[in-house]
Amino acid sequence: MSNSNATSSRRRGIVVILAIVVVLLIVLSAFVWPGWAMRHNASQSAQATTQTTQSQQRPEKPAIDAVALPQDATDLMKALPDAVLNFARTKVEASTEWQDMSPLEEYTVTYSTGEKGHDITMSVAQWSDASAAAKLYEQLSTTDKASNGKLLAHGSVKVSGAQTGLYEVYELPVVDESAADESTTDTDKQDTKSENTTSSDKSSSTDGATDNKASKKSDSQKSSGKAVAVWQNDTVVFQITGAKEDVVDFYAKFSM
Repeated sequence: MSNSNATSSRRRGIVVILAIVVVLLIVLSAFVWPGWAMRHNASQSAQATTQTTQSQQRPEKPAIDAVALPQDATDLMKALPDAVLNFARTKVEASTEWQDMSPLEEYTVTYSTGEKGHDITMSVAQWSDASAAAKLYEQLSTTDKASNGKLLAHGSVKVSGAQTGLYEVYELPVVDESAADESTTDTDKQDTKSENTTSSDKSSSTDGATDNKASKKSDSQKSSGKAVAVWQNDTVVFQITGAKEDVVDFYAKFSM
């Protein structure tokens, strides 16, 4: 009887030890295996910043056909997917947008769902080495930080666990050109009136003009409902613009 109890106790001990080992392996794997924990956290962050609900899941296939590539298509053009989710490639044109950076090749590519207001415009270019591509990415990223609105996502671009670049996704603000024009006109008017006022009156009117400009600038930063994503993948740089939800979904599924 005592032998039976001893055997049972040993078995329970072995089971407990095995359970502890399994738990430890799971915890360690999240930090030791490259990218596993980071991808999990990035997924949670993306869910928090995306307004798309589970009840409005995007179709996995486009309702329109992709336009065929030209017969002399380059390897870069051939690498571009025909479709991403419900977006089909509808146009590929040579571009000179970044010609001052001397790319080997550069294109403007349009992906569309076939519905008005749901096009993705992509600028893509390739260089002979990654450092030149990184230089353009840096410039585009700096411009985005200075002129765009809310940062929706950012991080590393990885291929087979190795980092090949960086990415950023920004929400575009409304650009109200009339506000800037009106501010200039108001300032001119204040300057004209100030000729017949005292120095204290000038200070008061200037403060008012400044407040007016600040108010108009604040209004001009309202969301436009559009977004831009820019990323570098080794020797290639991509930039896409479109409706906010379209850009977020498209970038997440784009294969390059």
